[in-house]
Amino acid sequence: EKEILAAPLSTDIVMGGSENGILKAAGTAAEAKADCIVTVGGGAIQDAGKLIRLWLAAYDNTSASTKATADGIRAVTSLDPMPTLPPQICCPNSFAMAELTSVAGMTLENGVKSGAAHASLIPTVTIFDPSLTSGLPDWVRFGTALRCVEHAVGSATHPRATDEIRNLALQGLKMVRS
Repeated sequence: EKEILAAPLSTDIVMGGSENGILKAAGTAAEAKADCIVTVGGGAIQDAGKLIRLWLAAYDNTSASTKATADGIRAVTSLDPMPTLPPQICCPNSFAMAELTSVAGMTLENGVKSGAAHASLIPTVTIFDPSLTSGLPDWVRFGTALRCVEHAVGSATHPRATDEIRNLALQGLKMVRS
């Protein structure tokens, strides 16, 4: 049996990661039997991808309905053993750090911030492409640049930084300067 090569595109995720958009995208991915998640956008998009991966793992493990729930997504992190998550390829258009962390947030319909955390949530691959920042407002690009400098300085001056990490951080700072 031939599988489809691409899952449906979801544009329902908004800034702050609203519950309804994430649940709709998770259900659509489960119905399509997605075996990989590709996320292009800011922090809310990257976090949504992580949460969708949790739902796909739950859906595969329990043969549950494809209708995702926030509780169902969060419950996956307490499974023992933790199911293998499908890979996530992140293409961030800003430096939100969501593309490099093991936590994911969402805003529930009642306005409460929620989410999940587990080491398995770290995205599989992150592709930083500066062309993805094209068209973003200056204040977003400035914030992204500022976070890059902040993290590079923090990495270069951290007491446990290795020579390799220190050199990479300093190379990054030189790139910002030029």
